[in-house]
Amino acid sequence: MPKTDELELLVIRPGVCYAALGDLVLLLYRDTPSVDDVKRREPLLARVARQPPEGAAFLSVIERSISRSLPDGPARKETARQVEAYKGVLRAGAMVLLGDRIEVSLVRTMLRSLLFLKRGPVDLRFFASIDEAALWCVEALGHRAVERPRRVASIVDAIEQMRAQAGFAPDDPRGSLVGG
Repeated sequence: MPKTDELELLVIRPGVCYAALGDLVLLLYRDTPSVDDVKRREPLLARVARQPPEGAAFLSVIERSISRSLPDGPARKETARQVEAYKGVLRAGAMVLLGDRIEVSLVRTMLRSLLFLKRGPVDLRFFASIDEAALWCVEALGHRAVERPRRVASIVDAIEQMRAQAGFAPDDPRGSLVGG
């Protein structure tokens, strides 16, 4: 099946939006996802799993500090089940925690430390900006160097579309989409 760069958008509810773009699943959170929200992203994982053998990746963007309200046990279990189910296809996972506050930086550091102690079936990294995370995913999936700038731009554009469709203000000061 050929790769498609057509964006398939799924707005779950204000604050939670998912999309598939070629070999990537994009996850946009402003609110903590419930187990039902998490279950609704599986068709997008199945779509990217049908891509060529280079594999797929996911890129999660957390726009607000939801660190005080992490997903509950059932949502975490469903996420683990999905990662396990698609581990043969998922090559990389990027999590972007947007924000300049010290709290966000500390959460990123804590999560990196936890990953150092326990590696999962998918290579997972944490980032402060979407463009850095997108580039890492594109490189992890083996896209040719000449394709990378266009691919990163398409990912950033897709996340802007997700934000607009989910009712997020385009100039929201709570997080920059690209590094500076």
